Amino acid sequence: MGLICVSYDLPRCTSSLLNLICKLVAIDVARATDLYSELYELRRGSAPTIPYDQAQLLQDIRLERRLELMFEGDRLHNLKRMKEPLRNGIPYNDPSVLFKIPQEEMSGNSLMQQNP
Repeated sequence: MGLICVSYDLPRCTSSLLNLICKLVAIDVARATDLYSELYELRRGSAPTIPYDQAQLLQDIRLERRLELMFEGDRLHNLKRMKEPLRNGIPYNDPSVLFKIPQEEMSGNSLMQQNP
């Protein structure tokens, strides 16, 4: 079964496909490897040297996804979703990563507490 992706917005299609492959790694590594190989060949014109190690394949898929979404402003959310550390080794769930709640919102609800 080959890749079928009909869309006018090809980058979004690729992003969705990478999400699918990323989830498929945990279920069926062989199928994920096949899909990743097809995507890689479509994008680069040559077959990849596919690692058969699940961890390495997942790392390659995440790198491909990172390159796909470069400059989109989603990096922080992707790192949190994948539970990976942020820059300088800051944990993904560190309270310092939370954004401050705007004062206008705080003023509208006296029960609300500001993020740390």
